Amino acid sequence: MVRIDDERGATSSYITCEACSEENKLGSTRCARCGAALKVTEGMVVDPELASGDWSFDQAVQFFAHETGFSPEQAKAAISGIALGPGYVISYTAGRAQLETLLSEYRAKAGAGASLLDF
Repeated sequence: MVRIDDERGATSSYITCEACSEENKLGSTRCARCGAALKVTEGMVVDPELASGDWSFDQAVQFFAHETGFSPEQAKAAISGIALGPGYVISYTAGRAQLETLLSEYRAKAGAGASLLDF
């Protein structure tokens, strides 16, 4: 989620903790309120930072290589892909999380008779 933080229009990216609904700055790996692990991928961090102009291409490559263990060449290729589709990584990740939530709710209601075909 991206939110306007002040009257100048500065924005910050946040991820919501599934355990307690606390908003945490994107890039956090643990919830500030309850300490639960946050589902954050490197691409989720890079995507808004690069698209907003807060990070340069080289900063994103360096971060991605450090966090993933990719070589600089591999990180550059990954960041090039992220840069070509601003918002895609965040959208994909958020959509997947929503589908996983819906599936677990379906399974809870359907019980032993739950099936992916029926879902």
